[in-house]
Amino acid sequence: PKLPSEVRAGIDSSIDELVLDLLRTDDFRARPTAADALARLRSVLGMTTAIGGKEPSQAPVAAPAKLEVGVVLDGVWRLDEEIGKGTFAKVYRVFNLDHQRTYAMKVLVDTENADLALHEFTRVQPLLPTHPNIVRIVWMARLGPPLDYPYIVSEFVKGETLEPYCADERRLAWSDIKSIGVQLLDALEALHNNGVYHRDIKPPNVMLELPSHRPKLIDFNIAAKASEAKGKAGTRRYWAPDVTTAGWGAHAD
Repeated sequence: PKLPSEVRAGIDSSIDELVLDLLRTDDFRARPTAADALARLRSVLGMTTAIGGKEPSQAPVAAPAKLEVGVVLDGVWRLDEEIGKGTFAKVYRVFNLDHQRTYAMKVLVDTENADLALHEFTRVQPLLPTHPNIVRIVWMARLGPPLDYPYIVSEFVKGETLEPYCADERRLAWSDIKSIGVQLLDALEALHNNGVYHRDIKPPNVMLELPSHRPKLIDFNIAAKASEAKGKAGTRRYWAPDVTTAGWGAHAD
């Protein structure tokens, strides 16, 4: 019965228009999309004053020039903790301010291997099965300037990798070890049935959820379709003994 600006002084008239457009009953398809509505809301944020006038929007906050805990990337990704580091990438626990949800973000900081992110998301991600022991890849994009690093967002697994257990820094009961092995084999079977080889099975690429000790396979940046799996991919220390003679196959995973 009343427009927002009639209820509260100072609300921009474009908000009235947005509300009316969202309430259209004559043509449902003519209503703004979620992206349209968000863009129109953002266009007036910081511009409406308490007395109904407008003032110039404030200068945008400078984009961070480096990755460090506490910064907010692209206005939405808050880096809360560095949880992993590899040859090509760094992995962070991030909080999305729009989603109000925690994710894992892998940032490809080695620009010469940035195409690994594109490969992982466009070629491998569509073939990953929905499985309780395989991490879910959610999104891929590129950070804004000046960083310009490609990144991949995955579900966040609260836990740790198998590394400290394999280094004899922590212990697991035999029943847990057996359960972890069986679950990982089940995940690999599901992966292979979808025509994909992981090609880098090693302690840093197995996350253990805590306190359940449920394992999850992570890091598919050098995974490949079975029909395209060639060469000596992976980490030499963890190669299957016959990978150099038998070639790449399910046995190598």
